[in-house]
Amino acid sequence: MNLGMHFWAVSLTTGALLFLGSCGTRALFARWRAANAMGEDELELTNSRLHVGIRVQIEGPAREAASGRSQTAIGAAVCGMSARTLTLCIESSVRLPDETLQVARHGVPLSIRFVSDTGSYRFDGRVLRVDLTNPGRLLLIVRRPLWLARVQRRRFFRTPLGVPASLAIIGSVNAVAPRSAMVDDMSGNGFSAIVGAALGPIAAADLESNYTVGSTAIIRLPIASLRELPLHASVKSVRRIATRGGIGVQIACEFLPMSHPEQELLVQALRDVDLLAHPHASHPRAPGVC
Repeated sequence: MNLGMHFWAVSLTTGALLFLGSCGTRALFARWRAANAMGEDELELTNSRLHVGIRVQIEGPAREAASGRSQTAIGAAVCGMSARTLTLCIESSVRLPDETLQVARHGVPLSIRFVSDTGSYRFDGRVLRVDLTNPGRLLLIVRRPLWLARVQRRRFFRTPLGVPASLAIIGSVNAVAPRSAMVDDMSGNGFSAIVGAALGPIAAADLESNYTVGSTAIIRLPIASLRELPLHASVKSVRRIATRGGIGVQIACEFLPMSHPEQELLVQALRDVDLLAHPHASHPRAPGVC
């Protein structure tokens, strides 16, 4: 009897010490990360970055296509969190595109990216469960990560815009005439825009082929202080994404070097837009250098 009680006492004590050691290790790691400058591809604890409502981009396994390997980014949002899992919600007003349904299988490996005020982050996971109960709404349950890889440090805060703009590609070879685009967000460093929406797979692939990484884009915004300032940028990535009703093409660009007055004008315009969107914020989030 005494031997059994001794065994359980030792087991409980060992378990408690292991638990406290784990908590202490995580706390020390967090303090170390806070005290050291974080660069690209470094690890960071998940807790302060992921939250319900944040938008993410999901990429499944690359598929073989006629023109080579193809990988489509799917827009989603974190709609649920527990201690061990994340629930990702993908919505569409009509039938979910085939690209989306391809990731809706148990065990499919996913690469998930999202952007916060401090940078761009990525983590990998596998689909644990799929919920297709509601038409046009797909829920993917994945394991919640302990760590995030920061893949890009943020030099400027990003301001959500959601405004139409004119986007063109200049150059003697790969020129694209001005086309209407929807600017998702913008910072003093670059922007993300969607060209085309509710397209079918063939039309989306044709549109995507018009935009090449490394080409020069010119964007004009309907913001009063920026109407006379065409912004030149370099195309950094082009990808197809799931949109309401079909597929769109998302273009991410980095601004080419501009004069200090022009950059100040841009940053001030974004700050004004942010203040208009959040007039009651006690500490408005400024899109300037962080």
